[in-house]
Amino acid sequence: MKTKTILITILIASALPLTVEARWGKKTNTKQQEPQNAYSILLDSKEQRETVTLQPVETEPAEKKTSAQQFTAAHTLLTNADKARASEQFGTAVQLYDKAIKSYIKLQASYPDWQPKVTKFHINHCTYHLKSLLKQADEGKIQLVAERTPLKAKPPRQKSASALKQAQVLLQQNRTKEARSVLIDALMADPDSKQTRLLIGIVQCKLQQYNDATYLLETLIKEYPGDADAHVILSVAYFGLNRDKDTIAQLKKALTIDAFHKEANFNMARTLLKATPHKTDDIKKYYIKAVELGAPRVAELDATLRR
Repeated sequence: MKTKTILITILIASALPLTVEARWGKKTNTKQQEPQNAYSILLDSKEQRETVTLQPVETEPAEKKTSAQQFTAAHTLLTNADKARASEQFGTAVQLYDKAIKSYIKLQASYPDWQPKVTKFHINHCTYHLKSLLKQADEGKIQLVAERTPLKAKPPRQKSASALKQAQVLLQQNRTKEARSVLIDALMADPDSKQTRLLIGIVQCKLQQYNDATYLLETLIKEYPGDADAHVILSVAYFGLNRDKDTIAQLKKALTIDAFHKEANFNMARTLLKATPHKTDDIKKYYIKAVELGAPRVAELDATLRR
């Protein structure tokens, strides 16, 4: 399958050199600063409080809606907030981002076990853009005036396959940030897309955003435990976080699913060389198999063959 070939090629040629060669043996700071909550952001600016009048959140009890229905409602607000921001309707965008955050929080309260990391990812997206808009308004770069005719809510639409194809081309050209922008838009439109989540996992690894990659991939693996590619990409994120045991565990799962997975064998050899360099027999076994499957030769691994 052509798409899978492109995905795997990107993984081995782009994601791995970043995690293994550029960051070999280096301690990664895994602590991430979470964006402020929307409420505290709004309360930080008296001028903005007076300018923007937020619409009240629906008062319908959350229990009346299923988790999927609540997610769709919150996601519709997020999608229309992005549209308002893109069309420079900044006041409307602020209103919708705030309502979306509150809607996602209601979802978390009603269904705490329903894709919590995906929900957190979307809350962070809304909070980031809300904070950015309020900061620009505070600096006088934009005006937050609530438009008289706010955007009408429309259901999320499926992103066309051309978006994924475009992102793959950008990745091959090492235009990683542009690829992420395309993929984020695709993910917002279709948060359940397996292929989009796999690709954005690769992008986040290339950008060294390993925690963000794990948010998406750990959830994805719960839904698709038999997907060897997802386990391999998650192993790259764990490797970037210096979680060697978790890296090896994910690679073992990938190889259980597909013993002839080129990247899984190659990654296992490199991880073992870092974590347990004395286990030369295991390193040789995985490296020789990876090379036979078409993986590139690496000087450090070649050296183990002579031991």
